[in-house]
Amino acid sequence: MLDIENRNCLVIGAGNVALRKISSLISYGANVSVISREVCPELEALGINQSSKEYKPELIEGNFLVIAATDDADLNTAIYKDCVKRNIMVNVVDKPELCGFILPAVYQEGDLTISVSTGGKSPMMSKLIRDELKNNAAFLDVIGKLRLKAKQNREILLGTRGSRLALKQAEIVISELKKYYPEMIINIKTFKTTGDKMPDVPLDEIQQDDVFTKELDAALLNNEIDLAVHSLKDVPDILPGGLRLTIFPKKEDPRDVLISRNNLSLRELPEGSVIGTSSARRTEQVKSLRPDLEFFPIRGNIDERIKKVENGQYDATILAAAGLNRLGLQGKIAEYFDIKKFPTAPGQGALAIVTGSEIQ
Repeated sequence: MLDIENRNCLVIGAGNVALRKISSLISYGANVSVISREVCPELEALGINQSSKEYKPELIEGNFLVIAATDDADLNTAIYKDCVKRNIMVNVVDKPELCGFILPAVYQEGDLTISVSTGGKSPMMSKLIRDELKNNAAFLDVIGKLRLKAKQNREILLGTRGSRLALKQAEIVISELKKYYPEMIINIKTFKTTGDKMPDVPLDEIQQDDVFTKELDAALLNNEIDLAVHSLKDVPDILPGGLRLTIFPKKEDPRDVLISRNNLSLRELPEGSVIGTSSARRTEQVKSLRPDLEFFPIRGNIDERIKKVENGQYDATILAAAGLNRLGLQGKIAEYFDIKKFPTAPGQGALAIVTGSEIQ
């Protein structure tokens, strides 16, 4: 990688390819000049020093690098030879084999820079790959900052709720983080959220979208913890200012499942059976197939809900397969619901890491 900030860079040509190269150079802070036979109005808007003249070898002198981007292949080759004689780095846009440097598709996230190049064979593919990498860039930036803190032998605090599932999810995240830097010292700090403090109140009566995240968000903003782990479906659409979200790449089964006494499927449940769910979505989906069933709110963690079914308080309940899989409770599942017929909550099965804008 080259630092071209405030360096003199020359582009010869002013077609569409040249304009893309010019935009890249400007984004890196270069002092860009352009030589072309015709004046390009788009360059005036960019404030570029443009010379409408024929190319001459002496015009490349004094530049750190040159891009040959004319529509004349022979001229581009001549520019390449002139640059080589003067030890000036050159990029010939139509001949990758003559390029002394490349301008890759670049994505930046904090201190992280991702560059992708196909050697000039398919610039569009480079951009597609870069855009895919954006999905993980925020996570990789977090990894880098945690690694720096770990190298300073400083403790990393991970915040989570205190349920068995939440702790298991925290352990999964710690295990993944340590793949990048095994020496990380990561400790868990548990919190009781609003939802945990009101176990008997239906969620729709609490009327806040951060019912399982608010206390952890506050701890992040106060620098009490370095990161918090949530089920993605619990994270509100808009985070408090100063926080950032990283969707953790490891995703579990997103389907809903039925837990029932005697391991009966939805079709096998007797008429009038009581289903425990506090989800309006799940209620309507099941009602569409079994309008003869009864539905009542249910709260509590996975173990508590399963216990309420097994002791006869409910005949069945609906849970996320992801949580049961993470806790090794697949044997409790009576039926998996087809996700096409039972669409699940956005983000179900995924974990999310939330951090402050800067890790202290």
